[in-house]
Amino acid sequence: MMKTQITHAIERTSPKGLGQEFIGTCRLCGTPNLRAGDALKPCPNQRGLSSDDALIEAIAGDADLDTEGDASNIQFVSRYDAIGGPPDPATMGEDQCEGMGFVPISENEDEEPWASLWKEAEAKSRSDDGYHFVRCPSCNGTGKKVPPAPETKTEEPGR
Repeated sequence: MMKTQITHAIERTSPKGLGQEFIGTCRLCGTPNLRAGDALKPCPNQRGLSSDDALIEAIAGDADLDTEGDASNIQFVSRYDAIGGPPDPATMGEDQCEGMGFVPISENEDEEPWASLWKEAEAKSRSDDGYHFVRCPSCNGTGKKVPPAPETKTEEPGR
């Protein structure tokens, strides 16, 4: 039976916000200054924690625990916070960007148009972690539904 490779369990230490790079410390081995892509790299796990223990430690370490000791006061943050809340489902596009206008694409993506968009982004600026956020080709970065093209009526010859 093949043993599963343990990878870094990164807790963010860098400031959050639009345009802020993700930098963090591995909860398993304590290695600082890791980028998001390092979460896929092998971890020496000197502390001997399981992935579950590292997750619990990360949550409990940042949680505002009440006097009962439960984690009922944990605040979770979504990616939609950067745009002021979730997009309106009535106007949101129905594509992979989920109303954000941009899609994270891995260098391992082999489906089109994503593979071509990743290569185009990589040609402009090399990725540190193997990912690029590319403009959604369906909504052109707006996150909104694109109205269908108007039908053009063609007249039949001889009419």
